[in-house]
Amino acid sequence: MSEADGNSNLRETLRRTRSEAKKSHMAYPGASIEDGEGMLAEGDVASAVALMVTERISALMDQKCSELHSTVDRMSSHIEDNTKRITETESRISEAPRQSKRTISTNFAEITKIGTTLKTVASDVSIIKSDTTELKNAVNALQISLEEAEDRIGSLEDSTANMANESKRVEQLWNRVEDQENRGRRNNIKFIGLKEGKEAGSTINDYVKKVLNDGLGLQGAEYEIERSHRSGGPRPDDNQPPRMILVKFLRYTAQQKVLTAAKKNRGVRNKKEQNARTDSPELASNNLSMADIASLLEDHLCHLNSRSKARPNPSDCVGQTIASLESNANLQDERMLALEATCATLTDSNAKLLAKVTDLESRSRCNNIRIVGLQESIEGPHPSTFFPKLLMEVHGEGVLDSPPECDRAHRSLTDKPKPGQRPRLVIIRVHRRGKLQYQGTPIAIDEDYALEVMEQRYKYREVMAELYNLGLKPALLFPARLSIVSKEGGKKRFSSVAEAKGYIASILLGEHNGFRPPSLDSPYD
Repeated sequence: MSEADGNSNLRETLRRTRSEAKKSHMAYPGASIEDGEGMLAEGDVASAVALMVTERISALMDQKCSELHSTVDRMSSHIEDNTKRITETESRISEAPRQSKRTISTNFAEITKIGTTLKTVASDVSIIKSDTTELKNAVNALQISLEEAEDRIGSLEDSTANMANESKRVEQLWNRVEDQENRGRRNNIKFIGLKEGKEAGSTINDYVKKVLNDGLGLQGAEYEIERSHRSGGPRPDDNQPPRMILVKFLRYTAQQKVLTAAKKNRGVRNKKEQNARTDSPELASNNLSMADIASLLEDHLCHLNSRSKARPNPSDCVGQTIASLESNANLQDERMLALEATCATLTDSNAKLLAKVTDLESRSRCNNIRIVGLQESIEGPHPSTFFPKLLMEVHGEGVLDSPPECDRAHRSLTDKPKPGQRPRLVIIRVHRRGKLQYQGTPIAIDEDYALEVMEQRYKYREVMAELYNLGLKPALLFPARLSIVSKEGGKKRFSSVAEAKGYIASILLGEHNGFRPPSLDSPYD
């Protein structure tokens, strides 16, 4: 029992004692301590209380002592158990050195062997680590090269796609060049075999006219020669074949007449000359040389086949694989550089060819004009005859002394419009333009340009409309440059639509003081 429990019991005993004493005093209310009758004296009460307290304290002390004895007994048993365990542990500790002495030599020998093995393994691991480091560096370098190659390949693919587009455009441009060249040579004829020097004392035109008159029976009134000349190059010797003569007729019909007459008077080639050419020693030597070349090619092919069969199989070694990959990467770099150079050359050639084709096409159309707004089918089956009369009627005799000569005239190459739709434009060869009317219908005449030039000039359409609204008189110079002339005589030219728009904005904001437009009340004449 704890001290707090003992104190609590003691207080409870005292409380009970006081309660009993009080009860005894209340049992004899009329008695007093002084008279001594019917009640205990005060000293007796105190003695009785003291006795009861003493007995209670003794009982509590006995209980406390018994609890202490039980606690001591338990502690004694624990101490005995711990003492036994300590004794056993000491005996085991005293026996451990004797057992270690017996096994330490064996363990030391095994540990020595393990240490030697570990040293060998460490050496091998260091070698493997160095080899792995070198291989890792090589792989990293190869990976960097491959990444660069992939980037170059990506750009090369883009360049290849652009090259394909450029190739298609070049093909289109070549087709247009061939078409323009064929159209330019439409009225041309080649004369082959006419001896050199026969035109001495006269022009080649006179010589050709004499050949046509004497050889084909064509009179001078049936054709008109625009120009003629010998093919380029130095004059050959007398034993060499003469240069051909190129003749351009003024009209396509004259060229057709000459060709028709030549077909009628064309002779048959001499078969003896053909046999002589076939039996010539030079041709025989050429045949022999071709046979020798074929034999050499066969021998070379057999040698290549034998070498290809003797080639060893590729190795699986990592080093050889890396070397092969590096070689392939270098080869790809070289091929990509070559392709990039080719692509750049092709792009440059394409740009030059486009400029040349545009210029050639524009020059070939310099004598063309367009008539807009003319009713469909009004020209009838002979447009080359109708349009000179139309131009004569539109311009009047004061402008044209006689109907202009038209080589050809046709409508634009689109589907014929339905009734009520806008008619197709007409392309002919005159150079006048302005506000014209025909049979009460306003028509317009404009120059005929290449498609690229027309697209460039079409961009100025809105700008020119704004300039007209401002009272200015703009004009487009070839190929697509804007020129503005004020009433005071000032001039200004622009090479792009952006510059012209900026100039209009400066006029509207009043920031341009050196070139002020005239008022709308005084238009140009």
